[in-house]
Amino acid sequence: MRFVSLLLLRSFCWRLVNRYVLRSFNPAVVYYGAGTIGLAGGLTGVVSSAVRTARSEDGVTGMIVASIAVLLGLLALGTAIKLDAEANADLERPCPQRAMRNREWERDGRAPARTARDTHAE
Repeated sequence: MRFVSLLLLRSFCWRLVNRYVLRSFNPAVVYYGAGTIGLAGGLTGVVSSAVRTARSEDGVTGMIVASIAVLLGLLALGTAIKLDAEANADLERPCPQRAMRNREWERDGRAPARTARDTHAE
């Protein structure tokens, strides 16, 4: 499990560098970096503030700042994922069943009912 996780992380980082830095610049790389740093720093701050609060020291202010860092990190990661998905939108292949459902939805103005067969087909 650990080997596969590291392999996926290495491949993901290689794709980011190769596609978004070397070939052409995409701000998704900056957002991924800022989000990762913000999330890691914020979570570290939350844990250290919780330890300080448990020791009866003042850790509430640090907890607030760390929580804001976590939220900003998550926002940056979400933005990066959105930019990455938009950059790779041309790689998606349409699914005929999904296209049929979308046409039914546009015609009726409401989402079609899902059956057990539809959930297994996806």
